Amino acid sequence: MPDLVTLGVWHLYPAVEDRLHVHDLHATILHMLGVDHWKLVYAHQGRPERATQNEGKVCKKLLLDA
Repeated sequence: MPDLVTLGVWHLYPAVEDRLHVHDLHATILHMLGVDHWKLVYAHQGRPERATQNEGKVCKKLLLDA
């Protein structure tokens, strides 16, 4: 399991290497749950939105460490 400090989960210990944007982390979590983050669309104030805001990429390194 990856060290939480290197993932930057704790705000007191920012990541020095292998930094992830929150959209990448969301895309990776959704991928691990078996959901395609490009197909997951929901309505927000009458317009379609994606959880990753069209920017998230699945982090393969996290999947290999898991």
